[in-house]
Amino acid sequence: MQSADGRPIYLDLKQIKLPMPGFISILHRAFGAMLALSIPVFSYLFALSLNSEAGFHQAQSFLASGWLYPVYFALIWGFTHHLFAGIRYLLIDIEIGVEREASYKSSIVVFVAALLVSVALAVGLLL
Repeated sequence: MQSADGRPIYLDLKQIKLPMPGFISILHRAFGAMLALSIPVFSYLFALSLNSEAGFHQAQSFLASGWLYPVYFALIWGFTHHLFAGIRYLLIDIEIGVEREASYKSSIVVFVAALLVSVALAVGLLL
């Protein structure tokens, strides 16, 4: 469906192919929000652990729950991705990697590096 001047009236998001730098930007923002939202949870657990010995054991048993491992991996990946993408954006701010091809390549480097470092950290923490 189009308007009189030929522009679409609505966007079909299933047909829009987001370029890799755009995907990295969305992940950067989403992981940043996820990390910010996790601060109150971990602050509460930290305060609980300092409150008393029973509170420490309660926080410790909660954090040792096996169902939290995917959450830990998401937080680790979120941190590493946010760190590497932030460095990429700092370089773009000083006009390094602004060209289309360099931007595409650096976004792939950010995605792969963050994922590999996250897996390495997650495996290292489990051992």
